Amino acid sequence: MEIINEKVCILLPTYNGEKFLEEQLASYANQKHQDWYLVAMDDCSSDDSLNILNNFRDKYPSKVLVIPNEDNIGVHKAFEKLIKNAPDFNYYMFSDQDDVWHPEKINVLLSKLI
Repeated sequence: MEIINEKVCILLPTYNGEKFLEEQLASYANQKHQDWYLVAMDDCSSDDSLNILNNFRDKYPSKVLVIPNEDNIGVHKAFEKLIKNAPDFNYYMFSDQDDVWHPEKINVLLSKLI
């Protein structure tokens, strides 16, 4: 499949997702379409989710923004906060912390949208 030349912003809220999160983040890094940018926010987890996000940000500093959060606000408000704090992009993809994206996911979705 041909790589589509479009930037994509991935929005990811997390909450006590350390069990799944590293595999999910690795699936972004393994995308065939590498023109992605991740905006993530941890919703006051009691596990290691925030550290996992920060480590991923440190590994990909030009591709990852971790939004600070001081109060548990729930998934719906977390997505709202992510949308409000995300940079302007033509395309946004919403992600759950326990998804694992196939390497062609961004390409397939973009080809359907375009």
